Amino acid sequence: MAALRRHRHTGRAALESAKAAEPEEVLGKVLEAVGPAVEAARTVLEKLKSSPRLLGHREPVASLDETTCGPYAPHRTLGRQVAGRWLLSSSAVEQRQEIPHEGGRPFSQASVWNVLAVLSGAEDSLSDLAAPARSLARSRAKDMLRAEEMASKWPRALANRARSVRFYGHPSVLADLISDPRVVRSGVSAAADHNADLVVAESAEGYVRSGDAEDLKSEYALNPGLSYAQANVILHVVDDEQAARWFFSCPVAPAAVVAADLAERPASRDRVAGLNLAARL
Repeated sequence: MAALRRHRHTGRAALESAKAAEPEEVLGKVLEAVGPAVEAARTVLEKLKSSPRLLGHREPVASLDETTCGPYAPHRTLGRQVAGRWLLSSSAVEQRQEIPHEGGRPFSQASVWNVLAVLSGAEDSLSDLAAPARSLARSRAKDMLRAEEMASKWPRALANRARSVRFYGHPSVLADLISDPRVVRSGVSAAADHNADLVVAESAEGYVRSGDAEDLKSEYALNPGLSYAQANVILHVVDDEQAARWFFSCPVAPAAVVAADLAERPASRDRVAGLNLAARL
């Protein structure tokens, strides 16, 4: 800003000295005086663009690199992308800090569904796997049930099971959407089926195959790209349909999958309900 004031003063002085000059000289002096001011203005604008605080945000924001907004990021929907960077409100950052960070690296999508199959009593679906892969799934499932590690492992280790996409759907279509045979009801829409201590009204959550996601979005006029607070529909899109083939024969997600859904939600009451459900497996 000081640079702008300095150049403005210089510009006025140049114009005063140019009054008695020839027209060509006046034009030259004006261009010479205005040029640096224009460059200074551009510099200030660039600084404003890179600083959300200067642009008048009501909440201070934290910058988050896009790669952080992967599968293990329950808070990712509380932010928005600006100029290639993710911005989160301070309240979203505080929510994220409440979630334990430990728990190791997330399993691959195929491994997640193998572990969930064991936890859901569907281990027969793993009969075509090699013996070491079946043994690994059983070992990981056992680790997931250790009480001292549940709070860290459940939100993280199982995060790659699907891509979670939020939408807004008109309340009149939610019942039909969640009963659509292409959707496996889960999360808040299946909490009551497993006696989880959680009730969320006028919301829909379920799993879909990647090949069905676009059709469902179109048929039910779902509006994507909303914040967590604005959305009332969450579709978990599964890309590895072979690994999850056992799961899509279920009309309602097993308790282990519902627990995983709830355990990674940003609201603490949802996470508690998910971890309590996991503890009963």
